[in-house]
Amino acid sequence: LMAQVLGELGGFEAAKSVKKLYSKEKEDKVRRALFIQVAGLMPDQNEALSFFSRVATRDLNDEIRFLARTQLSLLERTPETKKKLLSICKKIWGKDTHQTNKILAAILLKEMDNTTTDFEDMLVSGSKNPSVEIRRRSALLIGKIDRPNDLNWISHIAQDPDSEVRANLSISLGESKYPAAIPILKNMSRDKDSL
Repeated sequence: LMAQVLGELGGFEAAKSVKKLYSKEKEDKVRRALFIQVAGLMPDQNEALSFFSRVATRDLNDEIRFLARTQLSLLERTPETKKKLLSICKKIWGKDTHQTNKILAAILLKEMDNTTTDFEDMLVSGSKNPSVEIRRRSALLIGKIDRPNDLNWISHIAQDPDSEVRANLSISLGESKYPAAIPILKNMSRDKDSL
């Protein structure tokens, strides 16, 4: 609550103070609240890139690292941002043991058309993740996976409870031009929420 009040009272000028509080805080729940407050206070792209990168690679809490990586993915993709994001995602891909963080790294790398690593299994895992945002982003990339003749494995995605996941899958499969996707798309065309 203190972080929220400080942010509301101090506006953008409070970002520096809240970042200091974040770096000194030991309790995960408080650090998470401070991080969320800082994320809303950072108007400068370079400052946000620096802070989110540091948190995304160094915080000990899996959820806070995930939040930082999500914030990084939302920054404008300038050449500098893309370079930093690629570096962080490759590091996460190789070293992070938290499944959701690895899935997000795979999604971001695939979104940036990185083809140096095989992400198929991780994107399939992403389509089953409890995080709706991860499932939505995975569904958008399913059509980029090189399994044109074996699309039966995605039938569960077509039944996802979230209509945006289903809509993203429809878009992705439609763009894929896989003949094997036609029956799935026909089935999905009956779902008013996924069109």
